[in-house]
Amino acid sequence: MRTLKHYLSTLLLLPITAFGQATFKQGQVTALNGTARSAEVRVVNWVTNPRNFILKAPNGTHEEANLTNTAAIQVNGGRRFERAVIRKSLNRIKYPRIPSRPDNRMVADTVFLEVLAEGGKVALLSLADSIKTRYFVRKTGGAAEELRYQIYRAREQGGTIIEINTFREQLTSLVNDSQPLARAAINRATYNHNDLTEVVTLINDNEIAFKARRSSPVRFMAGAGVAHTAFTISGEAGIAGSKPDQIISVYPLIGVEWTLNPERNNAIIHLTGQASRAKAHFYSINDRLEETKNFTQWSYSLSPVFLYRLYNRQNFKIVAGAGFSANWFHYSDDRTTLRQVELPGSKPIPAENEDGFQSLSFSVPLRAGVSFGKIDAMLTWSKELTNLITLVDTSMGMSRTSVSLTYVFGR
Repeated sequence: MRTLKHYLSTLLLLPITAFGQATFKQGQVTALNGTARSAEVRVVNWVTNPRNFILKAPNGTHEEANLTNTAAIQVNGGRRFERAVIRKSLNRIKYPRIPSRPDNRMVADTVFLEVLAEGGKVALLSLADSIKTRYFVRKTGGAAEELRYQIYRAREQGGTIIEINTFREQLTSLVNDSQPLARAAINRATYNHNDLTEVVTLINDNEIAFKARRSSPVRFMAGAGVAHTAFTISGEAGIAGSKPDQIISVYPLIGVEWTLNPERNNAIIHLTGQASRAKAHFYSINDRLEETKNFTQWSYSLSPVFLYRLYNRQNFKIVAGAGFSANWFHYSDDRTTLRQVELPGSKPIPAENEDGFQSLSFSVPLRAGVSFGKIDAMLTWSKELTNLITLVDTSMGMSRTSVSLTYVFGR
């Protein structure tokens, strides 16, 4: 019990410890008056464009760089943001929340645009918020202009989806007659990071002075959890009348997180492996026989789980999903004893085990949880799909409910 309390305390303290260890990287900060200086910048996996940054001074104190005092900020070897006064569109382009007619609303705003690619002629920038990700182009020495893309459901045409690719016309106006490859790329481009980066690269004659480093969609994760395992035996065997045995155990967890679409950042797959031990005890008695059964089960699981982010903000997310798990089992200390109740004074004697156990089984885990920055807290329930015991006319089932905390590296 003391060991369990120690692990539970560790799991509870892990998020606090992780939040206290912010990641700072060297970068460059440019003030509104054009003065540039080096600074350590707190690095976050920005899902939406930030409106402020935390800097660390040489004496260890923190200061804020924001839209009122900063023109640009760049993390060395990483991402770059530039202050801009823009007009941005408000139309939605994500299913299923798309309008029933063209939405041409525009509003003015002052933001930090992220620089995705920049050459001697034009630069590609982006602005992501709760509505959508917008892309902008900026000629050298000019202002940023949004590349327009609209999508709507035309009711008068039976709900047909209509796309308005204005961005292709805007990009074509930047191309000269000696750039046929750029024109071809524009004609096949869709409104996404990769296609637009390719177009801007070709417009700049493949000479790019800056290109944002995109973080890998695959990240390593590690942690631990507490599992509640329940075994049930049913059928004709005497032990089948026993109560379900319920075991609490602690297990390690490692795996990878894969973001399926980094631009939308709302669908992920967790591929995890874990190992756990459960010591089971069954007891049954009737007017003829008293029976006990004990065994230790070691289980090793490999589980891909699809998760959808129902709520997705910068440092807080709510996820839910399901997956498939392959489970390998090893059993030891398998002991069964019998005592004839109808014989006064009889003692328990070891019985020959006629049953065996399945070494491989499959289950469907259901998972839900929250993410705080780099920490995932997950609740998982699963039930084995196969009978775990080979005794004729008897079956053993297993279900497991677990709570886990994992640290996702590089998020």
